[in-house]
Amino acid sequence: MYYSNAGVSRSKTKLSPDGLEGVFAINHIGNYALLTRLLPILLRTAAIEPDVRVVITSSILAYWAKPLEFTSFNLPFDKRKDTLVDMYTRSKLCNLLFGMQLAKHVRDRGANNIFVNVGDPGIVFGTGVHLQMQSAWVWWVRLINVVLEYTVALTVEEGALNLLFLGTDPRVREQHINGEFYRPFGDRIPVEKLPKNATMSLAEKLWDWTESFVSTREIEIEGRNIMSI
Repeated sequence: MYYSNAGVSRSKTKLSPDGLEGVFAINHIGNYALLTRLLPILLRTAAIEPDVRVVITSSILAYWAKPLEFTSFNLPFDKRKDTLVDMYTRSKLCNLLFGMQLAKHVRDRGANNIFVNVGDPGIVFGTGVHLQMQSAWVWWVRLINVVLEYTVALTVEEGALNLLFLGTDPRVREQHINGEFYRPFGDRIPVEKLPKNATMSLAEKLWDWTESFVSTREIEIEGRNIMSI
């Protein structure tokens, strides 16, 4: 069982050490790099275990994401063009696209017992992730957050339930649930109601771009390490 859940809503630096916009680098590239490099282990596990789960955390905010511009991944946040929320929603769309393509990737390799799904934990304030953007909020955004926190927001424990469902419920295996997007609690979002930018063609394009970037950086880092010996 693997949970891909690391993320921030605001980066402390404009660009990551690898030269990418900070939120995108952490929320998408970091999760992609770790999970895909562990994939051989998951595939070997699937050869001897009947039920292997991968759960990727996205968000309903993926619906707010602007169309992906691949040439902007290495550009720092620019408040003249975007808001901090735009950076976060873009990363959440990327999480969803990654999950969709990873589900296809393992099936294409015959691993029909690796179940990859994407979950939205819901509106959860208890983790404090939203506070990373607090300094940039205007007054009406602060007001909306207060209203949400005391009306529809979930506790941290409740926010974990949807992701736990995808990781532990036997129905995932019994019904061969794979490559799906779920909102709380255990509610599958039909394909036709996914974000308009959440297409398999875009998922494949993002996968190819990300793999090329990560592989290139691995070669550069390995070469640098050899030179330092």
